[in-house]
Amino acid sequence: MENDLRRCEDGIVTDELIFCIDCGTSDIKTVLLDMTGTVHKMYSDEDFPYDKIMRMHDFNKCKVIVTGARTDTLDLEKADFEAIIFNEIECNSMLPKCLGIDRAVVASIGTGTPFIAAERGEGIHLGGSGVGGGTFIGLAERLLGISDPALVEQIAAGGNINNVNIMVGDIYRRNALDGLKSDYTASNFAKSATVTKSGGNFQGDIARGIHSLVGEVVGCMAGQLARYNGYDSVVFCGAVCENSIIRGILTDCLSIYGIEGVFIENSSFGTCFGAIMKYISA
Repeated sequence: MENDLRRCEDGIVTDELIFCIDCGTSDIKTVLLDMTGTVHKMYSDEDFPYDKIMRMHDFNKCKVIVTGARTDTLDLEKADFEAIIFNEIECNSMLPKCLGIDRAVVASIGTGTPFIAAERGEGIHLGGSGVGGGTFIGLAERLLGISDPALVEQIAAGGNINNVNIMVGDIYRRNALDGLKSDYTASNFAKSATVTKSGGNFQGDIARGIHSLVGEVVGCMAGQLARYNGYDSVVFCGAVCENSIIRGILTDCLSIYGIEGVFIENSSFGTCFGAIMKYISA
């Protein structure tokens, strides 16, 4: 399923030069914003040019914003510039404002997934799930021997989820409970392994199952939190949302609860966009 992607950058208006670092659990993301637009870069811990960035005197000419779960590892007191530090919940609470949305649940699918109730730039942490991008990569490495998420997505395109999950239609032959459709998942990865192995595309089926597990857990939690807290939409960010199959699963899950899913372009950098919006809105 294809989803329209919305640009957070279009809602950010400033004459200042701003550099944001999001030091996440798995990767370090940076966004440089000036009047001509934005430049996005993603680094692993090993690739991040720590010494170069910490000694950049030119950053005194712009605002430097730092956020993310591992901000402390940057050792900012040794930097040649002053940085503004925001926590990631504050930043992600600003994403709906970037998109012109007054109120929404925000789901940031990083290594894990926190859920935030955001209204006009203010946010309340509703809770979270340990299921996220870390789960996706961990299962792919253990079950398929593959760590490249783009390759896992490519392989999953040829998979059949009916060879991996027990579906509602496998249990209820006629009348499903509460109007649940026969192609909804009843239990992830619950079908006998002999079915998967005899299905003709073992790797594709497993890859599809990984997508299903991550997307359905996050999507159903997001839908339930939105519905029962009185929200009409969920704004998704995080690297996992770059995956088109995951976006389709999330949309399908939200539809069960009558909730709209909103996906942003360059979703890996969502927390940076929120941090910049928080700064310029202060």
